[in-house]
Amino acid sequence: MGFYEKSLASVSKAIAKFGADAILTRITPGEYDPDLGTVGAGTTTTITVRALESASERSYIDGSLIESGRMAYLVDPTGLTITPMAGDSFEWAGVVRVIAKSKPLAPGAIVVMHEIQTAL
Repeated sequence: MGFYEKSLASVSKAIAKFGADAILTRITPGEYDPDLGTVGAGTTTTITVRALESASERSYIDGSLIESGRMAYLVDPTGLTITPMAGDSFEWAGVVRVIAKSKPLAPGAIVVMHEIQTAL
């Protein structure tokens, strides 16, 4: 097992022990039909992830200060079938927020965790 694989295992273990389940949801709209002027049925992807809430509401993420009212979370990438991205929903402790920023931490091309920032 290489260094980054060990890092992923350590992060996953820490998030499993100290984190909590959260729900990541992505809604993909259907395609627009110009002949009918309508949008087809979309799809919804919902997965349960393990995450840690940031210790501070005002901390740095991706080199910028988190705005008031936003929260940061560290998400374990193990088992993710989608990559978190801006616009996805993130439910933590029964509160649904929208992902404003998402950044994978991927040294050596292995995603060790995702840092996400959410807004109400």
